[in-house]
Amino acid sequence: MRHRLIPVYAVVAGVLMATFQLLRPWGDVTEEPDAVAEAFADPRWVIAHLAGAAAFVVLALLADAVVTAGLREQSVRRRSPVARIARYGTAVGAVLILPYYGAETFALHEIGRAALAGSPVDVLALSGSIRGNVVAATLFGVGLLLVAAGMVCLAVVAGRAGAAVWGAWPLGVLAALALPQFVLPPIGRMAYGVAFLLAAVVFATAWSRRRVPQ
Repeated sequence: MRHRLIPVYAVVAGVLMATFQLLRPWGDVTEEPDAVAEAFADPRWVIAHLAGAAAFVVLALLADAVVTAGLREQSVRRRSPVARIARYGTAVGAVLILPYYGAETFALHEIGRAALAGSPVDVLALSGSIRGNVVAATLFGVGLLLVAAGMVCLAVVAGRAGAAVWGAWPLGVLAALALPQFVLPPIGRMAYGVAFLLAAVVFATAWSRRRVPQ
């Protein structure tokens, strides 16, 4: 039954990623302490970052469901390295990403609230320390690289399972670009979120119309 949820997983992941990029306040990209504090303290900060974290969790569910469908239909070999990377790479990557998202979501939010309340908080220094924590940043980077590898392999698995190439690859490629897109300016990141959503819809459409291998 889970294979029927594959289009739903794809679209939900796209909506969540777009929500993250479009809803989050962007005052934190400035060097103005007040603007940074206001962005962190905004309730939209928490909602958007929770959506971003959830997007990667749903991608892991999507990968697992696609691989499971391929195995059941025997279009994918049980010991296929590509299938394993798609399933486990995406899942482990999502797990490694979550701690960093947690710090961004809640720690920075509380720092912003404290600063706006008048506490003697150095917003820029504290946020820089949290974001630059070696362990957290390393886990985040490795997690995104694993998701990139997993989603590229997922495109391969989806193609073998009968999804059209034009539908399988856009989402895989955009998911693989999740790490470098963080260096884009706000408008670029918002465009990335919209493109990710469109790619997710394309994936869902291609999967719904696929020809099941005989």
